[in-house]
Amino acid sequence: MVLRIRFPFFRPRLFDKVAKAAGPLAFIDESFQAPNQNPDSFYLITAAVIPKDKVLEVRKQLRFLARGASWHTTESARSEAGRLQIQQLASYLARHCKPVIVVIDQIPESDRNAEAARAQAIRALLIELAQQHMYLTGTVVYEKRIPGYMQTHDEMIFNAIASGQNDANRLNVIGLSTKKEPLLWAPDIICWAYRQAYMGRNTTFFDELAKVASVIHLGQDGQKSTQSH
Repeated sequence: MVLRIRFPFFRPRLFDKVAKAAGPLAFIDESFQAPNQNPDSFYLITAAVIPKDKVLEVRKQLRFLARGASWHTTESARSEAGRLQIQQLASYLARHCKPVIVVIDQIPESDRNAEAARAQAIRALLIELAQQHMYLTGTVVYEKRIPGYMQTHDEMIFNAIASGQNDANRLNVIGLSTKKEPLLWAPDIICWAYRQAYMGRNTTFFDELAKVASVIHLGQDGQKSTQSH
């Protein structure tokens, strides 16, 4: 089986993909602390699942609330005004999307750069999406990584999922080469908000999202436990 991976460089092509998508779409992003950064390591990957008929309206509102053509939650969190924006954006997303979060609570020390954890988290997230939140032929959108080893590794991950015996092997995965797509700001915001709560820094950013989120914890043996709100 060949995974249908598309890499649109122009946003009108993304709109074409939205129009052709089956059912809800998922937009994904990640946050992690690798063993070579901190012994207390973890990997989070988040999907913002948005109904197809709401995608373009959500995109428009995210751009309006972010007040610009670009957004990065970590940068915005450095100012009081930015943190207020994050709170507004998180509240909006809690009303208009379904957050699905996969957590690996501790990355083995041997996985120094967390690439193995990334593969495990992506696989678990896509299977969860296919089984519980999307059509089996649904569309998943992610931000492409740096060309070379990182992006090649991602393509290997997706192709391994597509060729395996699992419920995610028919998903349509789209990689975008841009940081200016508002729909990819959604999982970035959710991931940042969950990370603050997970690390015990501040739970308020995730409070409203928590009411509609599914959080899946993966053990080192690949077993999962799910917490739905």
